[in-house]
Amino acid sequence: MAAAGAYLRSVVLILFSLLAQSNTNALAQDGWTERLGLRFKHDCQEEEGIRSWLAWAMSWLAGRKGQRSDSHCESKEQLCSMGELTGLRVRNAAGEVGGSDRDFYDFDLQCGRAWTGWLGMRLDSSMTGHVQTETALCRPGLVVTGVQVLRGRDNHKDRDYLNFRLKCGSEWGSPLGLAFDHLRETRQATCPRGFHADGVRVHRGFQDWGDLDTYEFQLHCSSATVRRESAASSSGSGGTGSSGTFASRAAAAAQAADELRTELGIVRALTPHDEV
Repeated sequence: MAAAGAYLRSVVLILFSLLAQSNTNALAQDGWTERLGLRFKHDCQEEEGIRSWLAWAMSWLAGRKGQRSDSHCESKEQLCSMGELTGLRVRNAAGEVGGSDRDFYDFDLQCGRAWTGWLGMRLDSSMTGHVQTETALCRPGLVVTGVQVLRGRDNHKDRDYLNFRLKCGSEWGSPLGLAFDHLRETRQATCPRGFHADGVRVHRGFQDWGDLDTYEFQLHCSSATVRRESAASSSGSGGTGSSGTFASRAAAAAQAADELRTELGIVRALTPHDEV
C-alpha cells in the first residue's frame, strides 16, 4: 500500500509539472500573450469624403474586396524598464470627427511607483464630446498579473465602449469608472504562475460603416528570473540569450513542482526528461 501511494503521488506530481510547463509555454518566446480575441477590424478606413470612395474603389481593384488597408490603424506598446506593472490609467475621448462618431482610447502604465507616459494612441484634440480619464492601482505589495477587458457597443448611437479590470496578485479589482453601456463581450489575459505583467501592447482598427472603433490587447509577462537573466545579459555576458525566456519558464515550472513535492513529501520530483 505504501508503494502504491508513493507511485500515485509521483504520477500526480508528473501531471502537475507538465501542466505548469504547458501554462507557462502559452506565452510567446518574447513574453507576450496572444491577443484577447475581441472583435477586431483588421483595417483602417479613416479616409474622409471623396478619398474614402477612392480608397474603397482601389481596394476592389487590388483584390482586397473592400478592405482598404493592408493592416489596422496602429499598434503601440510599453514595457516597464525596471520593476513590475502596478497600475493603469485610461483616457477616453468620444465625439464626431469628419462626420463619423469616433471613440478613442489611450493608455498610461505605472511601473513600480512611476508613470511611463501615454502610449500616444490617436486622440483627436478637436473632439468636443465626452472626455474622461480613469485610473486603477494595485494596493501596496501587489503587482498586476492579469487584465480583463469589457467591450460594449451601442449600434443606435455608433458608440464603442471599453472598460478594464486589473488582477493584482490573485485579486481581481473593480472595473474602472469609464463610461460604458451595452456589454457585448469580455476577454482577459493572465500571466502564468510565478510571473507578473510588465508591459501592454495595444492595436487599433476602424471600420467606417457603422463608425466601428475596435481595439485589441496583449499582455507582456515576466518573472524575477527573467529580469536577472536580462540584467546579466546586458552587463556584457556576450551570449545571445535566445533561450533564456524559455529556460526561466522551465525553472518556474520546476519551482512550482518542487513546492508541491514538498507538500506531498516526495524526495525528488520527476521531470519530463526522466526515464520511467
